[in-house]
Amino acid sequence: MAVQSDPPSWGLPRIAQRDRLGATRPSFVYPDQAGAGITAYVIDTGIDVNHVDFGDRARWGANFISDSPNVDENGHGTHIAGTVGGTSYGVAKRVNLVAVKVLDRNNRGANSGFISGMDWVIRDARDKRAVVNMSLSSMSSRALNDAVDRL
Repeated sequence: MAVQSDPPSWGLPRIAQRDRLGATRPSFVYPDQAGAGITAYVIDTGIDVNHVDFGDRARWGANFISDSPNVDENGHGTHIAGTVGGTSYGVAKRVNLVAVKVLDRNNRGANSGFISGMDWVIRDARDKRAVVNMSLSSMSSRALNDAVDRL
């Protein structure tokens, strides 16, 4: 087990406790190999793959936004990746992170891009231990639901 003393977020210790937390902020106790050997695909606005919290564990996977660079122009995807696997705020501190950009700088995207992103993940994640995070919303769509089912 590993211990993150005085974590920057009150939420980290809460996920590792069975009992009610007291008035002082406890440490975050987690498996020292949390996320090791796992790839987490973040389907969102992209990831700042050079962020210090990710070390060398983040990379670009695919970008489905036309005329948009491989950078997170919004910040949402980087925030989500930090929650998943950042060394400060992350739950799985050793996970490998892959950016799949389906939302633009205004946090907008098309269902076709969402579906293309999911299909890309299916191909890339073949033969890997992997999870997907999609912190996004859309109108109801049978095609989108089918793509989620394929994941």
